[in-house]
Amino acid sequence: MIRGATSWSLLAWIISFTILTTLVISLRFWSARIQKRRFYLDDGFVLASYVAMLAQIGLGLWGLYHGAGNPSSDYLPEELIVQTKLLVAVSTTWIFSTTVVKLAVLQLYMRIFSTAAFKRWAISLMVVVVCFGITFLVVFITHCHPVSQEWDPVPWGWCRDLKYSELSSISMNLALDTAIVVLPMPWLWNLQMPTSKKIVVMIMFGFGFATIAIMCYRIDQTVHSDPDPMIAIARVGLLSNVELWLGIIVACLPTMAPFFREYIQPGLSTLLQQTIPHHCLVLEARAPEGAVTKCWWL
Repeated sequence: MIRGATSWSLLAWIISFTILTTLVISLRFWSARIQKRRFYLDDGFVLASYVAMLAQIGLGLWGLYHGAGNPSSDYLPEELIVQTKLLVAVSTTWIFSTTVVKLAVLQLYMRIFSTAAFKRWAISLMVVVVCFGITFLVVFITHCHPVSQEWDPVPWGWCRDLKYSELSSISMNLALDTAIVVLPMPWLWNLQMPTSKKIVVMIMFGFGFATIAIMCYRIDQTVHSDPDPMIAIARVGLLSNVELWLGIIVACLPTMAPFFREYIQPGLSTLLQQTIPHHCLVLEARAPEGAVTKCWWL
């Protein structure tokens, strides 16, 4: 049963961001319907990441039901066994989801930028991302030998220090996310569009820096972890979830423009016209035929 203030706080985070990411995913496909476009590969990657995220959420809720977020001393023996099993499962769902959402962003880039040079960079990064996912999937699954060593120990079994696996995966993840966020910036600036729109688009893609900030904080929390291992796992686990939720949101934001143009922009324009007074700036200029008065509506 869920107990303790920390556990209820974790539950609130899970419910809030699950609703938010579900809404964003829905708006992505609503926008696709408005645009009458076909189903792209990056749509499939986002859906796969979302499904893995839901699986991770389910595991997280099961963990909360068995005491996650509480000090080790508050666990029953059978609850500790559940937590060690869940740690393996959550690690695999997380690495799969974060890998696939990176592929979704890179595939979206390749739809936007058609130059051969950009595609070479994007494909190279996709290969690195796939290698990252496969490598750390193996690392997390083989954390103990045998896999059941932590909850069903045998004399000849062993486990690696989880902190080193966490630090290496987060560091590599941080480097990849930074490269993915920075990659399109030079090409974005060269697009044939007004500078103001370029800045808006760059800011939209730049939301990826939020996940980078979360990862930096996650590294700090891993290095300076709580002495109680179960408290430390709960804190780092929340940060890894936030990183994943934000990654899915960032992957969907650039695809949602049709929805905003169709439903939000008209209502916003009407609201601004009704609430913001129009001021006429009268300018008088001299011309050969006489004085000319112009009125600029602000």
